[in-house]
Amino acid sequence: MEVVLEEGLNRLKLAFCVSIGRAIVDADAKVDPSEFRLLGQIFPRVMLREEGFVDEQGHFTEALATAWMEACAVLPDALSEADKLDLLTLFHGTSMVDGARDSREDRVIQEAATLLGVPPDVLKARLAD
Repeated sequence: MEVVLEEGLNRLKLAFCVSIGRAIVDADAKVDPSEFRLLGQIFPRVMLREEGFVDEQGHFTEALATAWMEACAVLPDALSEADKLDLLTLFHGTSMVDGARDSREDRVIQEAATLLGVPPDVLKARLAD
């Protein structure tokens, strides 16, 4: 039973990460190949297809949107603070892969922290490390 719960939680984490990663890439309105390469390495298309998050043409599916909504409801209570901060650190790394800090990408990360229930001062302290 616990394995099923863990698998379900991992699916929700994946949906959350893919959705936030897409939002970070889109936030600065610049197409940077390094951001897409990083996301492709972290979330290979095959893995996304196996979860039903992309179709055969590589388009995101309704299943991703549904899992995203469920993730926003479940993850704040299901993840430890350390797990939440690990995700936020991943998002920060994604935003910095192009070598430029952008306030729009920072806002996406702050919104992700809010969705996960991580206070701004805790996020700031983690990213300062």
